[in-house]
Amino acid sequence: MNPGAGRRLVALSVALALTFAAILTSCVDLAAVDGPPATRTSADRNSELALHGFGLTDGAHKVPRPTIRLRWIQNYTSEKKSFVPTGLFWTLSLLGAELPADRKDEIIYWVGKDQLVVDLHAAGFSLPALKALDKLCDQLRDTGEYEANGAIDVGRFVMLTLNSSWHYYAITGVSPTVTTFRERYPFKGKQAWLVNSGIATGHRLVEIADGPKFRDTAWIASEGYGSLPGGSFKAAEFEAIDTMPNGQLRFALYDQHGLLKAAADPKLTTAGKPAKCAWCHEGDLQPSFANDAFVHHVMPEAHFDKLINHHNDLIAKHKKRLDPVIDHTDKKAHSYLEKLYIGFAEPSAERLADEWALPLAKIKALVKGIPTHKEQFYHVWFGPLYHRRDIEDLAPYASVRTPSDALERSFYEPNLLTTN
Repeated sequence: MNPGAGRRLVALSVALALTFAAILTSCVDLAAVDGPPATRTSADRNSELALHGFGLTDGAHKVPRPTIRLRWIQNYTSEKKSFVPTGLFWTLSLLGAELPADRKDEIIYWVGKDQLVVDLHAAGFSLPALKALDKLCDQLRDTGEYEANGAIDVGRFVMLTLNSSWHYYAITGVSPTVTTFRERYPFKGKQAWLVNSGIATGHRLVEIADGPKFRDTAWIASEGYGSLPGGSFKAAEFEAIDTMPNGQLRFALYDQHGLLKAAADPKLTTAGKPAKCAWCHEGDLQPSFANDAFVHHVMPEAHFDKLINHHNDLIAKHKKRLDPVIDHTDKKAHSYLEKLYIGFAEPSAERLADEWALPLAKIKALVKGIPTHKEQFYHVWFGPLYHRRDIEDLAPYASVRTPSDALERSFYEPNLLTTN
């Protein structure tokens, strides 16, 4: 071999070794700042490698290890730093993550005063969910926002997972049609007819799977036109509920042909998007709150409520057998999740000033003339708020656009995870 060529080969080998060592060092440095405990497992090291795009294999299959770095912008003055991981844990749980308690410090950890790392593999998602999340994380990292800040806004991440119907479906693995949903469960003709509903604008037919096990829990509500007692009722869309292995309810909306749809038709129902279903149900099946709702010769209200309680009991017992990070009995904790996406979707001028690193006076000049509103539910925001859809194009960098509405039918609903 030519001596000069040999020296170049050695130099190249050394350079590659140093580059790889630097990557590993940067991973360890990243985790060392407010990160997980000093004792690192092989899973820890694998997750750190995933930060730099290294794939791992599990037998013959490549297992994605999606990890994303998120940035917290305070949404309201009383929002504490500790609220943010709680809100994110609830987000991951509603998306189907197992969230084993013994891996809590690996799943989400702070890297500095306002950034977190979320290890979605450590969170305990299924392989199909990991593939969907890996694809989404790749797209989030390839943005002007990530380049400018080294992270994606926490609220944007929640909006593009839980609050994006098509992404929610891909991550949670819902049945692709209402027919396949029915085939998965023991539906044997058990029905309730509601002629007065707090959800549907007309009559509502509810089908209930008849099985003794937790995983038999499945319900289908049909909304449409016409009269159930009169025999003229015709279903125009379907709302389906079943459960995921982690005990959380899973929601899907289907059109009159039985195909998935992003949101319910407001002419038929106030159900909105799957994210609104999750917000309303709060982890439990709900009874009817309307008066004189039931056609009693089909199913009396007392029998319906008994079935609701039975299935809720099955779900609660299943959750009790698990050991997740979140406390399912804490009915307030999920509000930290909701405030994360509300704060992002309906930002104040102060929030935008922090987010875009611009003086408040500059922000107010930018948004002058854009309509404002007041937050209607939590009452922790005391100033005028903007809709993200109205101010997104004013941002100093581009990013992945979120749905135009967090809970209701959107005129723009991203669908970035469909396999072509």
